[in-house]
Amino acid sequence: MKRVKPGLAGLVGLILALAALALLSGEHSAATVASTPTLPPRSYLPLVLRSFRFGTATPTPTATPTPGQVTVGETAPWSEVWGWSIVGLVANGTDASVSGVQIAVELKDANGQVIETAVANVPAWVLRPQDWVCWKAVAFSSWTTYTVRVADYTSSGAACPQLQVTSASWTEEGTVSGQVRNAGSTTAYDPQVTAWLRSDGKLADCISEILSPLPPAGTANFNLYPARALTGTITLGGTYVSGRPAP
Repeated sequence: MKRVKPGLAGLVGLILALAALALLSGEHSAATVASTPTLPPRSYLPLVLRSFRFGTATPTPTATPTPGQVTVGETAPWSEVWGWSIVGLVANGTDASVSGVQIAVELKDANGQVIETAVANVPAWVLRPQDWVCWKAVAFSSWTTYTVRVADYTSSGAACPQLQVTSASWTEEGTVSGQVRNAGSTTAYDPQVTAWLRSDGKLADCISEILSPLPPAGTANFNLYPARALTGTITLGGTYVSGRPAP
C-alpha cells in the first residue's frame, strides 16, 4: 500500500474543504434568489373621490321671489351610493311670514310618468317675506327628469322672534361657523340656523342646527357640518335663521 506524505494529505484535505464550502455557498445564494418574488407590472391610477351624475331639472334659477307666491328656485341633484340627494332653494314672495313649508320632488321616467315623489320639509320655523332658505330631499329611483313644486305651507300671523345671522363663513376645518343674535324683545325658542353650500358654484348641500333658547339681545355661536361628501371648490351660498315664540 502506497503511503501519502502528511504534507500532501493536508493539502488534498484543504482543497476538498474549500470545494465543499464553495458548493454550499452557491446553493445558499440560489435559494436566496429563488425566495425573492417577481412582481407583475403595475399601473398607477389617480385617486378618484367621487363620480357625480346629473339629471335634468325642470325649475330654473330665479333671482328674486315671485310676488305673491311661495316658489321654488334653483335646484341641483347629486348621485349618492344609495340614491339621490336633491338640493334646492325656496323663496317667500308674499307679504306675510309662512310656516310648515313642504317641497315635493316628482321623479319621472323616460315616458314622463311619475315613479317616485320625495317630500322635503324646509328647515325653518318660519320663512319671512322676501327671504330665501334651502331644502334637501332624498330619492331612491332611477329617473330621467324631475319637477319640483311647493306642496304645502301656512301663512303665519303670529309674531316671530327677530333673529339675525351676524356672521357666517366656510372654514378650513370644513364647517360653516358663525353667530346668531336675538334682535327682538322676546325670547326665541329653538332657534334654527340653516346654511346652503355650493360646489364649483352648484348647490351641493343644505344643513341646519337647532340651538338653545336665546333671550333678548342674546347671542350664540354655531358650527354646521356638511351632511354629504363634498368635492370641488366649496363656498357658502347663504344662511337663514328663525325661531319660535313661547311654546
